[in-house]
Amino acid sequence: MGFVSVAIFVPEDDAEGDRREQIVETEDGWDVPFAEPLEAGLDRYRRRHRHELRGHAFFIHDFATGRRLQFPERYMLAAAARDPEVALTVDAYATRSIKPAQMFAQAVPRAIAVNARHALARSCSR
Repeated sequence: MGFVSVAIFVPEDDAEGDRREQIVETEDGWDVPFAEPLEAGLDRYRRRHRHELRGHAFFIHDFATGRRLQFPERYMLAAAARDPEVALTVDAYATRSIKPAQMFAQAVPRAIAVNARHALARSCSR
């Protein structure tokens, strides 16, 4: 059994620093002042995440209709069941770790090869 080496990046100089040092006393208690107003920060956060998850939202809403899986979806899932690398890529997409375009770029070429190999093996064994 081998050992796995893991490297953790720890920046030498934390740009934002320790936020506890910025605590100030107010009439109501304690507060940590932010660089921008809360509403502006929430709007920025909302825009960023809407943009980041747009592709996932499209597919989630499409699947949520209860329709049957289309051929490309069945093809990809069949390859994921046959090959661990395709399965890991589909898993990364399903957990929103990668965007749909990244999943297609990484998994489709390998899925074609995996499913072709499977079809050839089946036709040779008959």
